[in-house]
Amino acid sequence: MEDVEDPQYNFRRTISEKKYSDYYYYPINELMSSENSKIFSAVKMFKGKQQIDSTKNEEDRIDDKKYCLKWLNKKWIKKFLLTECNYKEDNLPKFFEVLRKGFDQSKNIKNSSILELYDYIEEEDGIFLVYDSFQMTLYDYIRILKEANKQNKNTGIVEYKIRPLLIKLIDSYISIIHDLSSVYMSGILNSRDIYLSISGDNVNECKIKFQNPFMSNIMAIFKVFNFDDYFPSFYPPEVYHLFSDSMNKIVDKLTNVGSLDLSNIHSVINNIHFDIWALGYLLYEILDKEPFIFKSLDEFIKTVKENYSYAIQPFLLSEDLLFLVNNSLQYHIKFRIPIKILSDKFHSYSMKDTKSLKEEEELLSKVPQKEVKISINEQKDIETVRLLHKLEKPKKDN
Repeated sequence: MEDVEDPQYNFRRTISEKKYSDYYYYPINELMSSENSKIFSAVKMFKGKQQIDSTKNEEDRIDDKKYCLKWLNKKWIKKFLLTECNYKEDNLPKFFEVLRKGFDQSKNIKNSSILELYDYIEEEDGIFLVYDSFQMTLYDYIRILKEANKQNKNTGIVEYKIRPLLIKLIDSYISIIHDLSSVYMSGILNSRDIYLSISGDNVNECKIKFQNPFMSNIMAIFKVFNFDDYFPSFYPPEVYHLFSDSMNKIVDKLTNVGSLDLSNIHSVINNIHFDIWALGYLLYEILDKEPFIFKSLDEFIKTVKENYSYAIQPFLLSEDLLFLVNNSLQYHIKFRIPIKILSDKFHSYSMKDTKSLKEEEELLSKVPQKEVKISINEQKDIETVRLLHKLEKPKKDN
């Protein structure tokens, strides 16, 4: 779907949920920007009380807490519903009403690894979501890290340096699954929807926050149809095949009494299998690059079949992470790594002592890096993957 012209917004202004509210938000810096979505750091201001017997009112006071404002292009959403989904214009208010109710319900989700929601502010052409602040996305941090290391040909050092972040990332995800058994990341387990706050240069002190699952299902639909400036190549095959039919057929799955009812596709999008595939994609993206990138839904459907293979460098990753990547990016759901095995494998990885890690890193750094093709329709043990093209693991020096 074509982009909708960006509304002529003045973002440098007070943003308030209600005309007579006793507080408002004020955007400070633009953290992320695309045609249909923007994120700002923001402050919350409480309005000073009016003095009846004085010409001077109390000054507005600032909240000590820091916030982020996420703006969504309401014009694009309306056009998508009307043109792609044959939605009736009379039903649009109902859709946004359901959206707000979903937001209010999601405010009850409390987990230290999930961004907390605060306010939903709807305007004529845009929606502002207010939630916890952050410094940068994981996507941005990965690129900063790789830029700093691009002159370093000893590629094995990348995982060793970023290992504390990897451990926090997987540990945070597993804690969400354990604490909120019915909540999955459903398309937001990707580098652009994971946020970091880092104290100085110490990655060990960073805080990782996942986007709130609010709108995860609906955003998965929007992203497939070009809501953002990039196509989300990290979704599993079954999600793309859900949208490979004409939109008229999809509407039959989504529509219930004139409103967009996501419960009919809940089982496809909101489940652990979606997350496991996305986690495998994310791990390899962090350590090397995206295992595959597509520009459109049509290109993905035509390219990713059961016999599709992606290229990775098997000696760039430790054995534990290579196992997780290979067993997560499996075409068939039944072959993707179960959460229990993932948790056990991760525990083993996180408990490795520094000495053994340095030894493995030293060995990996001595191997000339060479890409091999890995099929998404077969599970291979680690040595088979590494020996696929006669790549031999070096022996320790005596």
